[in-house]
Amino acid sequence: MLDLYYSKYQADLILNQEKDKLYAIVKTRLKKVNSSIEKISSLIKKRNNTAKYKLFGELLTANLYLKKDYVKSIELFDYNSNQKVLIELDETKTLNENAQNYFRLYNKSKTTLEKSKQMLEGLKIELDYLKNIEYSIKIANLLSELDEINKELVPESFEKKANSSKQSEIMKINVK
Repeated sequence: MLDLYYSKYQADLILNQEKDKLYAIVKTRLKKVNSSIEKISSLIKKRNNTAKYKLFGELLTANLYLKKDYVKSIELFDYNSNQKVLIELDETKTLNENAQNYFRLYNKSKTTLEKSKQMLEGLKIELDYLKNIEYSIKIANLLSELDEINKELVPESFEKKANSSKQSEIMKINVK
């Protein structure tokens, strides 16, 4: 009777230790994913200037005939909004070069915005996955269940490490 009690106690202790170990892994990954989501979300909010860059490039291109090169700023009329728009310019460049610079900024911002949205979707999927794993750990009652969860979690970290070591080997080969 006493042996049965202690064997049950020891099994529960091992189960709880295994749960704690898996919780620690999941918590660190959740923290990283949440941090990445916050950074990418703030980056997306900062990229709201995309339309403005395009507008500035178009207005400068449409008004190249003014020949106001090498000025600090220019005020142009926007026919879409029926307002005058003040555009900051690089004094060392012509109007055409400034227009090209704004179009470059527009393309860069647009590409960054698209890639950021894709990354954000992937991170949200990973966040849901990790929350499901966390719940699975919580409701697990057997070591075999925790072993399955562990097998599911651990190979991903090994794959990442293996890929990074392969990349460093490739880099070493290219350097020589």
